[in-house]
Amino acid sequence: MKNLRFWTVVLLLAATGLFLFTRPVVDRNPPYEPLSQLPYTLAGWTGTDQQIDQESLETLGAGDFVARTYAQNGQVEPIGLFIGSFLRRDLARPFILRSIACQGPVGYSSHPIPSI
Repeated sequence: MKNLRFWTVVLLLAATGLFLFTRPVVDRNPPYEPLSQLPYTLAGWTGTDQQIDQESLETLGAGDFVARTYAQNGQVEPIGLFIGSFLRRDLARPFILRSIACQGPVGYSSHPIPSI
């Protein structure tokens, strides 16, 4: 019984190694819609695009980004939205992003997000 377990584990490890060795190096990404096509109106909130400065875009690297401010009629404070997507893992700069780009915003407060 122990021998069967051993060979089962060896076979599974060998199959996993073979799979990882033979898989393509290039990531296959499914087709997607650009982030700029996110709706401007969500449950009574209306969005306006915000310009991302060139220095921030250079820091972030190659990717798809959207920055919007959503406001609701009668709502005192708007909600800022920033979403970034990297099509390939090797284009992302995780260490730079953690230290520079993902610092908390100044002068903003967080509010509960209403369910849509």
